[in-house]
Amino acid sequence: ITLAGGSIGTIYRWKAGSGQYWFRHPGDVDLIQAPVIGDVWERVYFAGDSRYGEPRYTMTPQAYTGGSEYPVVSYKLGVPEPAEVIQATEQTEDAVDIDSIEKTRPIKVTTQSPHGFSDGQVVRFSIEADEVDDEADPPESGLADLLNTSEYEVRVLSDTEFEVAYSDGENVNYTDFVSGTVQIYHDPALQERRFYVHTYVTEFGEEGPPSEVSDEIDVGPTQKVSLTLPPALSSETTGRLLEKRRIYRSNAGTQGAAFRFVEELPLGESSYEDTRLSTELADPLPSLEWDPPPEGLRGLELMPGGIAVGFDDDTVYFSEPYRPHAWPRFYGLSVGHEIVAVGVFDVHVVVATKGLPYLITGTDPRAMSMRRLEVTQACVSKRSMVSLGYGCVYASADGLVFVSASGAQLITRQHMRADEWAHYHPHTINAFEYEGRYIGFYDDGAGDKGGFVFDPRDPELGFTELDFHAVAGFRDPESEFLYLLLDDDAIVAWDASSEPMEGSWLSKVIHTAYPVNMGAARVIANSYDDLHFRIVADGAEILDRQVHDREPFVLPDGYTGMDWEVEVYGTDQVAEITFGETPEEVAS
Repeated sequence: ITLAGGSIGTIYRWKAGSGQYWFRHPGDVDLIQAPVIGDVWERVYFAGDSRYGEPRYTMTPQAYTGGSEYPVVSYKLGVPEPAEVIQATEQTEDAVDIDSIEKTRPIKVTTQSPHGFSDGQVVRFSIEADEVDDEADPPESGLADLLNTSEYEVRVLSDTEFEVAYSDGENVNYTDFVSGTVQIYHDPALQERRFYVHTYVTEFGEEGPPSEVSDEIDVGPTQKVSLTLPPALSSETTGRLLEKRRIYRSNAGTQGAAFRFVEELPLGESSYEDTRLSTELADPLPSLEWDPPPEGLRGLELMPGGIAVGFDDDTVYFSEPYRPHAWPRFYGLSVGHEIVAVGVFDVHVVVATKGLPYLITGTDPRAMSMRRLEVTQACVSKRSMVSLGYGCVYASADGLVFVSASGAQLITRQHMRADEWAHYHPHTINAFEYEGRYIGFYDDGAGDKGGFVFDPRDPELGFTELDFHAVAGFRDPESEFLYLLLDDDAIVAWDASSEPMEGSWLSKVIHTAYPVNMGAARVIANSYDDLHFRIVADGAEILDRQVHDREPFVLPDGYTGMDWEVEVYGTDQVAEITFGETPEEVAS
């Protein structure tokens, strides 16, 4: 595979359906898959792309439709807080004309048009009735005096009929009804103080933080409220897939009360009539602190439990579990130095800075614990940070630093001096993991570039140098291949060929207490197709020969030395090298 099309600093192999696509980004970009099993949109999230300036995501089919450089289309990550607030106005119900009042038990009222009442609502009458005839037999009572002087609950019989609770027109000789109206009454003593907020929702159901609260409004428990919904600003919708709006209402009469769900509407709706009783409100607002990620977020990694992690300046940020669009600011943990890189292993986050490293541990972003690691080794290259599954490794000015749950250590201290380490231009190292090993590449920009392999589990093996350089790479967790983008824009898979590469291994300088003559050596390997042995005494080469089997072989005589180095090179895998003064010594 060859990728063309300009400078590429990051590659990512993305499989969508039956297709496979190579994402390419300039510079250092971090990508993670959606932490959702079976995500039908096959979303990928990325941060650090200089073309956009904020974290983004892409999905199928937009990532590969309409172009050849992938991802073709991407969107801003996160859902913004609405800039404008809801305007709430209480409704005063119109009076309804009464057609008749029947003197039954309880009194029955018929209206000229649908009344719109519901059971339990309180109404107030304004009627005229015949005057009381003082000489009537039996004595009369004024119907207007009864109904106009109090408020009554109603029980609905039909759209135009209701009964008046606690009234008796059958056993009292009331005067006849003439005309009048009835309307809902809201007792000031029972009024609720309400506030409203609203949120934006994407087409994936991702919800953002709420707007500021509306002005307060005092209404009766059953009083209708007209809401004017502000239009979304272009700065809020551009680059985002906002689709709906959710409305929430306070449920206890203060701004600090819980807001509960009222309704979800298309984003284009400009008004809504709230007729819900307090007892009909649904779940509380879940997204109160679901901020969008910081614009400068970098270092995207994924922790167990669906928690995304990243950093900006001196703060580590965590997402809501399984919601990579939501990054509550109060989850953030600030360290004492500017952060260079973060890495994840198990339930730990390694934070490498321009000062001391830190280790953050936890499974809940609300309760992460952080400790400073007392190892004075600043990270000099963000791209040198690699998670190996059992720990993380990053490059410092003095060598490679290994961080595990037990702490941090400079694991190359015993094998390489700082001036020798400088040969690898540590501030340029771009590294990857393969089968628990650390594979790094360097490039000083002036022609000195290459790579190396180091195994933190067996540091005695030292560095295996590579005779090629990779610009970028991608460790595929599914295929378990490490893909590398070479200088010629070709993508190759590490260790995918059955043909072995030629390699070499050089020992450290081995000192003897007095001058000796090494007389024999033996090399044990898995095969002897292409294997060579070389020995150096006090800086002078003594022998360079091909090895054909595991039997000891004789070294030249007539010399002595105190500082010894041995080297093996070829395509065979070596298990053991021994050398000594006699063949019997190396064969034992």
